[in-house]
Amino acid sequence: MLIQIHSNLFLYYRLFFIALFLLLGISGVGIVVLEYYAGIDVVTIDSEFEKEALYTTSVVIGILGLTVALIMIFLMQERRSSTSDRRQLARSLDFPDRRSSTDRRSK
Repeated sequence: MLIQIHSNLFLYYRLFFIALFLLLGISGVGIVVLEYYAGIDVVTIDSEFEKEALYTTSVVIGILGLTVALIMIFLMQERRSSTSDRRQLARSLDFPDRRSSTDRRSK
């Protein structure tokens, strides 16, 4: 069974996962930015070690989420080069033309 890759449904799945990874990345990095730079307490934990571990995990997950989303966006773009596709070129084939009057057996 072949899956039609360029269907509209597949496009919506790709956009859903791109939005999901972007949301994961922005929220992961956003928590740490709000805590350190804005001074807003997003997570209240008594232990400083657990708080730092949570922030480190949040930053790593955020950066990975943004990276995966950007890679998916890059791969989703259709690449068109200036050179034509091999199937669209109108040039003769490499093997000799069989309609010619030369007899290949006599050589």
